[in-house]
Amino acid sequence: MKSRLAGIPFFRARLQKSGQTYFYFETPGIGGRAEIALGNVKQNAIKKWQTLLFRCRTESRAEANDLLFSLELYREIFVPLLSPLTRRENFASIEKLVAFFSERNFGWEDIESPVLFEIYSQWRNPKFSLRIKGELSLLKRVRRELEKLSSQAKLSS
Repeated sequence: MKSRLAGIPFFRARLQKSGQTYFYFETPGIGGRAEIALGNVKQNAIKKWQTLLFRCRTESRAEANDLLFSLELYREIFVPLLSPLTRRENFASIEKLVAFFSERNFGWEDIESPVLFEIYSQWRNPKFSLRIKGELSLLKRVRRELEKLSSQAKLSS
């Protein structure tokens, strides 16, 4: 059995002598190997892993609500858990969104505005209207998921 689950960063699975598999969070950025036990139920372990990785990534940032940082955080925490096709589409959409928002100064309060939709459509090419709507809805999902994860991290600390 592989010790790491494919594609999930800082998440390790170990088969014990008893035959049960236990999951661990490998703490990033620490010299040597530091692990936090997550338990033997995969779904619960993944939820704990998401919370710990979110807390680890945001504790060193003064502004954890930055749009570009949030997109990168979503790419690292949520996208590896998706099916391969959805994962590929999300990676492509996030790349487009990062390229757009790194050139412009928009915040979370602007993602619902029709002005942003119009500017993004012109930048992206109006022919791709369905893809544009999907990418902007991904942005709303990023916000919703990270807010949910933020409240979970506050509750568990």
